[in-house]
Amino acid sequence: MQYSVQDWSLLKSAWFRRPTDEFGAFSNMAKSYPLRVQSFTIGSSEHLYQAMRYTHEPEIQQYVLKAKSPMAAKKISRDWNEFTRSDWMDIRVDVMRWALHVKLANHWERFGCLLRSTGNRPIVEWSRHDNFWGAGPVTDDVNRGQNVLGRLLTELRESFLEDPQTLRKFPQPLVPDSKLAGGRI
Repeated sequence: MQYSVQDWSLLKSAWFRRPTDEFGAFSNMAKSYPLRVQSFTIGSSEHLYQAMRYTHEPEIQQYVLKAKSPMAAKKISRDWNEFTRSDWMDIRVDVMRWALHVKLANHWERFGCLLRSTGNRPIVEWSRHDNFWGAGPVTDDVNRGQNVLGRLLTELRESFLEDPQTLRKFPQPLVPDSKLAGGRI
């Protein structure tokens, strides 16, 4: 699916920039949302997302998963960029969609309540540096970008409000060769 660049009104959206913002828990950098996948406890959705870049490299996945913070997981992942799976650019949105579903399933009440609290406003990640996952400032009220993370969260909210029970458990990722620490997910 293609996501076009759009303008996003901050006054009419549920936006976040930092984990401490009103809607900051939507950030993959939010430390207070650890995940459980199979027998693994994972520090954040950022840890999980970054680890999925290296499904064929369990040692690199371990480094990423053991990172002390979400930002450290992202940095460690960048250090191993040349080992990123070859189809990463094709599957990264599906991996992020799955990681957000995992976050909701693991924090059903709290994360579900946050999704509900956004009403029908678009969810926007405010980002000066990443116009793919977020949107950067154009004016005081308008940010421009693809805002893919925000759109995935908005999509998750719509599914949650429409039929919440289907999201209580998370499925296997819909990407080929989905492994965590050498084992199939």
